[in-house]
Amino acid sequence: MEDKIPNTLLTEDGTPYIRLDNGSVWMNCDFNEGDMLIDAPLDGQLIDDHTFAGVLRIDNTEFTYDIAGQKKFDAAWEAFWKEKGINDPYDATNEEMAAAIGIDDAENMTLEDEIAAGAPDEKDYLKEIKIPDQFTLKLKFSQITGQLPEEEQTVPDIPQELRDERDQAVADAGLNEYDYENFTEEQQETLRLIDQEMYNKYTKLYPDVNKHPNKYENWWVDGDWDFTIPVEKNNAQTETIEIQAVDSDGNGVTSLTKTPFEITMNESGDTFDYFPVILDADGKLMSFGKFTGTANTVAISNSDISTVYVYLCDYYEYMDELKGYYWSEDYEEKAKTKTFKQLLDECAIASAEVHFGQNK
Repeated sequence: MEDKIPNTLLTEDGTPYIRLDNGSVWMNCDFNEGDMLIDAPLDGQLIDDHTFAGVLRIDNTEFTYDIAGQKKFDAAWEAFWKEKGINDPYDATNEEMAAAIGIDDAENMTLEDEIAAGAPDEKDYLKEIKIPDQFTLKLKFSQITGQLPEEEQTVPDIPQELRDERDQAVADAGLNEYDYENFTEEQQETLRLIDQEMYNKYTKLYPDVNKHPNKYENWWVDGDWDFTIPVEKNNAQTETIEIQAVDSDGNGVTSLTKTPFEITMNESGDTFDYFPVILDADGKLMSFGKFTGTANTVAISNSDISTVYVYLCDYYEYMDELKGYYWSEDYEEKAKTKTFKQLLDECAIASAEVHFGQNK
């Protein structure tokens, strides 16, 4: 930017909250008909007062969705229900749709029941999209946004007069909010409507507060960016190593896949109760940042990944206790007694030490 980049909210690992079109961009691939709106978070750093350098990561599964087939299916599905007297199937109730095709048990009506009645079957319309080794990708977005630091955000408070008016309405309705857990559904709905009325008046006073971006929480730059990018598959620097950071039933991280940009922890089995953690050679927590969209994939960035340490942690223990140890303000002092790696060595359900580059 020619002007200085405004102050921007940072994640706990220092990643600025900067997005393209609020986190989504339009994408088109020459081997897949149609445009698609995809999640596009950025991961990067502020290099200086005028420069942000980052990575836009697009998972290749985004490329394999049959957009044209989905549109054809949607049209056929809508036409079927229209023939049955349902003009808007997206707004119809289960009872209305069941009655239209002669199903008595609306609550247990299935897709198979609909198909048996003549509704189109999605699998007849959607085809498998394979990604070629070379293709052209087009990206389009019209805005770059940033989120202001919390201390610079100026979201207006709800005026006291509106709060007083709301509290009076609650009293007039005979509601005691301290007894909310014993409210009837009707009382809960009454309170909800009172609160909604207060908020409606608030947004009339400050109509921008519901917009995004808005002047209270964001900075932004408008434009019209349109990129055509040749893409070529390249696995030359991809390395996968089998590991066994798993519990007694074999659930956990079974391999690591490293590219020049990131490391993915590949899981197997039931891992719902676990959180995978990876440290670099210096024992520093490797962050999944904003650009991966998953805790299983971490950005390499400037980390030393000649050796990495993988841990399988209890999900709640990690979120409630272990994670806070590393991000605490006095971690450097605590690390003199016990490092984060030593803590994970003690607490993790399973772990593995991995050395990259030895198989090449």
